Amino acid sequence: MGKIQLIYISLFFSVSLLNAGISDFDVMDFGAMADGKTDNTSAFKAALNKAAEKGGIVHVPAGQFRFDGVLTIPRGVTLQGIARGPYTVFY
Repeated sequence: MGKIQLIYISLFFSVSLLNAGISDFDVMDFGAMADGKTDNTSAFKAALNKAAEKGGIVHVPAGQFRFDGVLTIPRGVTLQGIARGPYTVFY
């Protein structure tokens, strides 16, 4: 095995180890509702807190989410979603 191959293998395992503790979570699994009416503060907080245990990504699908409280995104956590809104067509 050549030096280049060993370097690639080492890099692969290094990146794998760095991402080993990171998990993905979906806010819908924590009871979030994308109806624009339900208060989702506690569902989002639960998902964010779970992701904060080891680091991770909290996924939010497209929809309208209402919040009656404040959310704080913990260090090591990414809140990732899809934004869809009205668009303008120019002629």
